[in-house]
Amino acid sequence: MKKIFGLASILFILLLSFAIIQAGKPLIQEGIIFPGEGVDDIRIGEVIPEGVLWQRKDEVELKFGDGKRVKEVIVRSPYFYIIRSRVRVGGSIDVILRFYGEGELEVDKRVPEKIMIRYPSQGIDFEISKYSKQITGIRIYQPTLPKSLK
Repeated sequence: MKKIFGLASILFILLLSFAIIQAGKPLIQEGIIFPGEGVDDIRIGEVIPEGVLWQRKDEVELKFGDGKRVKEVIVRSPYFYIIRSRVRVGGSIDVILRFYGEGELEVDKRVPEKIMIRYPSQGIDFEISKYSKQITGIRIYQPTLPKSLK
């Protein structure tokens, strides 16, 4: 009987310790990326709603056009994922190619350690580390027609 009580006490202490540790951690809510449309409540071409994503300013960069309308959204956090493919920052270049196929490759000579794989007709670009072959950023913008269809 003493052994059972002792084991139950140890188990209770372990569970209580785990609950206290978890309570101290901030809850991180995942965000959703919509290619060519926006991220969470932020929509391309619209004025940003007041206070939206303010807590995530280090994870999401906004670029504005005319009239404070959102022109593009750049996500650098693994806590956001693309709605259909579940691709996120930190994922592999292989995952991009599997879901999106070959895109337009762009190399910025000013930042040689990064490459960009662009999908302008879908309104999404992926910034890739040349060395680790992992996604370091996802850029969302207004989709554009391929040159052959213009």
